[in-house]
Amino acid sequence: MAHRPVDAHAFWRDPALPFLEARQVADGRAVCYGLHSHRTFSIGAVTNGRSSYRNGRHRHDVAAGTVVLMNPEDAHACNPLCDVPWSYRMLYVDMGAVEEVLCI
Repeated sequence: MAHRPVDAHAFWRDPALPFLEARQVADGRAVCYGLHSHRTFSIGAVTNGRSSYRNGRHRHDVAAGTVVLMNPEDAHACNPLCDVPWSYRMLYVDMGAVEEVLCI
Protein backbone atom coordinates (compact mmCIF):
# COMPACT_ATOMS: atom_id res chain seq x y z
CA MET A 1 0.00 0.00 0.00
CA ALA A 2 1.36 3.43 -0.94
CA HIS A 3 2.20 5.82 1.89
CA ARG A 4 -0.32 8.68 2.05
CA PRO A 5 1.36 12.10 2.42
CA VAL A 6 0.52 14.04 5.59
CA ASP A 7 -1.60 17.14 5.02
CA ALA A 8 0.26 20.33 5.92
CA HIS A 9 -2.64 21.35 8.16
CA ALA A 10 -6.04 20.10 9.24
CA PHE A 11 -9.00 21.77 10.99
CA TRP A 12 -11.62 20.18 13.21
CA ARG A 13 -15.03 21.57 14.07
CA ASP A 14 -17.95 19.88 15.81
CA PRO A 15 -21.51 21.24 15.52
CA ALA A 16 -22.04 20.31 19.19
CA LEU A 17 -19.22 22.71 20.16
CA PRO A 18 -19.66 25.69 17.81
CA PHE A 19 -17.46 27.93 19.99
CA LEU A 20 -14.33 25.78 19.43
CA GLU A 21 -12.08 25.13 16.47
CA ALA A 22 -8.95 22.97 16.54
CA ARG A 23 -6.08 22.94 14.09
CA GLN A 24 -3.06 20.71 13.60
CA VAL A 25 -0.06 21.58 11.49
CA ALA A 26 2.06 18.51 10.73
CA ASP A 27 4.96 20.39 9.12
CA GLY A 28 5.21 24.06 9.99
CA ARG A 29 7.79 24.60 7.26
CA ALA A 30 4.90 24.35 4.79
CA VAL A 31 2.97 27.29 6.29
CA CYS A 32 4.27 30.78 7.10
CA TYR A 33 2.28 33.74 8.37
CA GLY A 34 3.03 37.41 8.70
CA LEU A 35 1.94 39.28 11.79
CA HIS A 36 -1.83 38.70 12.17
CA SER A 37 -4.57 38.32 14.79
CA HIS A 38 -7.72 36.31 15.48
CA ARG A 39 -11.05 37.31 17.01
CA THR A 40 -10.75 34.25 19.28
CA PHE A 41 -8.73 33.36 22.37
CA SER A 42 -6.00 31.09 20.99
CA ILE A 43 -4.01 28.37 22.74
CA GLY A 44 -1.14 26.69 20.91
CA ALA A 45 1.20 23.82 21.73
CA VAL A 46 4.41 23.07 19.86
CA THR A 47 4.42 19.29 19.44
CA ASN A 48 7.74 18.81 17.65
CA GLY A 49 10.79 20.82 16.64
CA ARG A 50 11.33 24.56 17.11
CA SER A 51 10.05 27.83 15.70
CA SER A 52 10.13 31.57 16.14
CA TYR A 53 7.11 32.99 18.02
CA ARG A 54 6.25 36.68 18.09
CA ASN A 55 3.47 38.18 20.19
CA GLY A 56 3.30 41.95 19.97
CA ARG A 57 6.84 43.28 20.37
CA HIS A 58 8.13 40.13 22.10
CA ARG A 59 9.92 37.42 20.12
CA HIS A 60 10.92 33.98 21.43
CA ASP A 61 12.30 30.74 20.07
CA VAL A 62 9.86 28.01 21.14
CA ALA A 63 10.35 24.23 21.16
CA ALA A 64 8.36 21.05 21.60
CA GLY A 65 6.37 21.24 24.84
CA THR A 66 5.94 25.01 24.73
CA VAL A 67 2.39 26.34 25.14
CA VAL A 68 1.55 29.83 23.86
CA LEU A 69 -1.54 31.92 24.63
CA MET A 70 -2.91 34.75 22.55
CA ASN A 71 -5.68 37.11 23.55
CA PRO A 72 -8.19 38.08 20.87
CA GLU A 73 -6.83 40.71 18.48
CA ASP A 74 -3.22 40.32 19.75
CA ALA A 75 -0.88 40.58 16.78
CA HIS A 76 1.31 37.48 16.56
CA ALA A 77 3.27 35.26 14.18
CA CYS A 78 4.90 31.84 14.46
CA ASN A 79 7.22 30.63 11.73
CA PRO A 80 9.94 28.05 11.07
CA LEU A 81 13.55 28.63 12.04
CA CYS A 82 15.76 28.25 8.96
CA ASP A 83 13.81 25.30 7.54
CA VAL A 84 13.84 23.40 10.87
CA PRO A 85 10.91 20.93 10.96
CA TRP A 86 8.26 21.69 13.57
CA SER A 87 4.60 20.93 14.25
CA TYR A 88 1.91 22.38 16.45
CA ARG A 89 -1.71 22.22 17.53
CA MET A 90 -4.03 25.16 18.13
CA LEU A 91 -7.34 25.58 19.89
CA TYR A 92 -9.41 28.64 19.03
CA VAL A 93 -12.09 29.57 21.57
CA ASP A 94 -14.86 32.06 20.77
CA MET A 95 -14.76 34.94 23.27
CA GLY A 96 -18.55 34.96 23.64
CA ALA A 97 -18.37 31.44 25.06
CA VAL A 98 -15.55 32.41 27.43
CA GLU A 99 -17.49 35.45 28.65
CA GLU A 100 -20.59 33.33 29.19
CA VAL A 101 -18.69 30.79 31.29
CA LEU A 102 -17.06 33.57 33.32
CA CYS A 103 -20.39 35.44 33.62
CA ILE A 104 -18.87 38.64 32.24
